[in-house]
Amino acid sequence: MSAVRQTYPSIQLIVFDNDSPDGSRRVIEALRQEYEFQFIHQENVGLVKTLNRALKIARGKYFTSIASDDIQLLDKVERQVAFMEANPHVDMVCGNCVTIDEHGRLLGVANNNRSGLELTFKHLMEAGNFVHGPTVMVRTKALLEEGGYDESMLLEDYPLALSFTHKGRRIVHTGELYTLFRLHANNLSNRQGYDEHLKIGRVYRETPEYPSYARIQFRGYFRMLAGERKSDAIRLLRTEPIAWSWDDVGIGMLKLALPRGLLRRLRKRFRGVIR
Repeated sequence: MSAVRQTYPSIQLIVFDNDSPDGSRRVIEALRQEYEFQFIHQENVGLVKTLNRALKIARGKYFTSIASDDIQLLDKVERQVAFMEANPHVDMVCGNCVTIDEHGRLLGVANNNRSGLELTFKHLMEAGNFVHGPTVMVRTKALLEEGGYDESMLLEDYPLALSFTHKGRRIVHTGELYTLFRLHANNLSNRQGYDEHLKIGRVYRETPEYPSYARIQFRGYFRMLAGERKSDAIRLLRTEPIAWSWDDVGIGMLKLALPRGLLRRLRKRFRGVIR
């Protein structure tokens, strides 16, 4: 509902339903009659392909997206449009979000304290992703020139930010609060997140920033792989510049040495101690 109540007066709203089994289609159809937005019901093709389909339809100067269970502050679009108009050489603006649970209860405030900071490729590789998708607004022209979102990825925000900055496009984190982001069971698991960041990083393997990227993004990855995917763990250790520590590599090496069945029994017995 936050998308239809934005204070900015000129918005082309396109709503996609990825074949939700929860009756969302009927609810959206009723809202469409009241608010007159474009509604597209489709098979579940995933987030990134859906965003690219929206991009092909979009006619606006700026492009922003929101998941149905997240909440935009009502002046998000208005504030970001004003910023982009005042800074014509910036291609993407982002900010902070509040994290809430499935019931709307506050979990935490993601405040990166980066008011007005321009995010560079070096910063995004060496310090992590400060471009949180639900807070982003991007120039449509720049996004089209980029070829849209990378459909080989599960995530939309980090790959796009890295690609933009690697090519010299400018991104600013304003430090302002824009969105309430809901954590739920459909968010990426730790394993999916590690696998995805490995895939994202491969694009920039030859850059001088990659070793720092690997040390940050793969922290704990070896330990996790060693318990279930031993060949992948060995490959990671051989090919990636991961940080050596007892908590990750030390415990991971012990896991590699133990038979899988024994490791499962030990996990059950010492639940919370062995991860």
